[in-house]
Amino acid sequence: MRKGKIIGSSDKLVTWQKPKKCPQGLSKDEFNALPSAITVREIYYYIVVPGFRTEQVSLITTLLDTTAYSTLDIVGLYGQGKRI
Repeated sequence: MRKGKIIGSSDKLVTWQKPKKCPQGLSKDEFNALPSAITVREIYYYIVVPGFRTEQVSLITTLLDTTAYSTLDIVGLYGQGKRI
């Protein structure tokens, strides 16, 4: 996981900086409209299936409030293919 402020046993707040160059797929106007940085919540967990390799999954969300959106709720919804 990237450096950031730990807010739980498997999640943290990370600040992503805007790249210096405009990436392909964005117009200059779209790129210029983006903020210089954004704080996101990085959640990671493991999927364990007997007989298969354990897989680490990283989820990135802007749902930063751990009281309103618990880690378990977000992971559970992701596993069901639902969105908040």
